[in-house]
Amino acid sequence: MVGVDAGGTKTIAGAYTCEGKLLGEGRAGPGNYHNVGVEEAISNVNKAITLATAGARPNYLGIGMAGLDTKRDFDIVFPLVSGLAEHVILEHDGFSSLYGETKGRAGVLVVAGTGSVIVALDSQGRRFRVSDWGWFLGDEGSAYEIGRKALRLTVKMLDGRRERGLLADMILKALSVRDLEGLVSWAYVGPHRVDSVASLSEVVSRAAEMGDEDAIEIIRSSSEDLASSAVLMARRVKVREVYVKGGLFNSKIYERTFSAYLETRGVLLRRASKVDYVGPLLMAADAAGCSMSL
Repeated sequence: MVGVDAGGTKTIAGAYTCEGKLLGEGRAGPGNYHNVGVEEAISNVNKAITLATAGARPNYLGIGMAGLDTKRDFDIVFPLVSGLAEHVILEHDGFSSLYGETKGRAGVLVVAGTGSVIVALDSQGRRFRVSDWGWFLGDEGSAYEIGRKALRLTVKMLDGRRERGLLADMILKALSVRDLEGLVSWAYVGPHRVDSVASLSEVVSRAAEMGDEDAIEIIRSSSEDLASSAVLMARRVKVREVYVKGGLFNSKIYERTFSAYLETRGVLLRRASKVDYVGPLLMAADAAGCSMSL
């Protein structure tokens, strides 16, 4: 059986026996079809599975996929993945990751990567989800939001509304553009590039570590924005800890700000400990009747 985590920046798959023995792993590109298109997303899922199984067709397959925000998303994706195995379980990647941590018990998971989402289960199995409405309507506290804030501040610095600082210089260098005209061309020529904007969060993090106050404020405000929603969700499902995962929590400033906001409100931060594909894998194992412990 195989578990797959198809995220905004990468897809990773793990193949296991029913007894929990690892057979192989595979990696491929992004699996969020909103960002890269349906064809590329499904191709990456299939590639990761093929690498994990050495080409064998799985009997049970669990897929946790980013971007499954509505029934329409499931209706688009499921027919395209249903033939990848004899039995396929398709799930929103946030809920599958939470299942990997709690195995269906009440809990809250915050994912802060390219996009952001907070998912929760209460003691009665009811589902809750916030923030996960894509780059245009949601993704508070995400890498995309941090990158967008940095770009907008850079524009203000370049057109004279703000004093130019280190952050603007680093953004221009990262994008290989020299001035405001070049930045505008980068932003508006061609399709909207979610991953490219999100990748600028790494530039903001470096600037923050160098002491740039503008960068520090962008990260702090974004982190607190998402943390406030996490506290509300924890209270809703009556838990006192929140699991977190995603690349932004590798930023010391982001994680410290997030953790401090939670702690002052009686909620503890817990790092998600499972490999990304474990949740989908356990769902597949449950469907197959396997008692797998990972």
